[in-house]
Amino acid sequence: MELFALSKLDYLNFSNNTFSGQLPPAIGSLTALTSLFLNHNRLEGPLPLELFNLELLETLHMNGNLFNGTIATRLSNLKDLGSLQIENNMLSGRLPPTTIGSLSNLNILHLNGNRITGPIPNDIANAWRLRYLNLGATNQLTSTIPAELSGLKDLLLIDLRENLLSGTVPQLSRAVGSIKEVYLYGNNFTHGLENQQCIDSSGEGFRVFEADCDLICNCCTSCK
Repeated sequence: MELFALSKLDYLNFSNNTFSGQLPPAIGSLTALTSLFLNHNRLEGPLPLELFNLELLETLHMNGNLFNGTIATRLSNLKDLGSLQIENNMLSGRLPPTTIGSLSNLNILHLNGNRITGPIPNDIANAWRLRYLNLGATNQLTSTIPAELSGLKDLLLIDLRENLLSGTVPQLSRAVGSIKEVYLYGNNFTHGLENQQCIDSSGEGFRVFEADCDLICNCCTSCK
């Protein structure tokens, strides 16, 4: 039976192969899928819009391919998505506003190692279950870090290294009871690292806090 005729298939893992070419639009016919893994292949081209017909997806991992183009606003169709990992590809353009923030079940967002530009949308903080936020390394995000990120109470890791972010780093102390790792080096920040609250009322603090060495940073465990 042809793969795309498997209408009840709920788990598909084609990671660590040598598949090449574009992801076929027929992927959208697998509407029972809850988990799709396509890591470390040679897949290329834009993500087909039909991919976002898979409204039962909880896990979508496509790291280490050659996907390009932008992230479609139709990503917001995937309301059950808990883990989105498309790191180390060639995605470009801006993070669409009102899209990631609408994914209220999202725990893990890894888009590092792409070519994404523009500001971080303020409403990304509406994805209030986020625990791992990784937008660092070879992206070209601009403007400031939204202050709203400070309200993500379950956040464990925030990685914004090696972008073009600037301005003042918002106070992360409201989330310091959960956040353990912060990576901010390789940006153009000017203020906000000198007065972070490093330890919360229970004595818990940051395991790793890395920023540029030319900035005063009272919580930093090391600098780059």
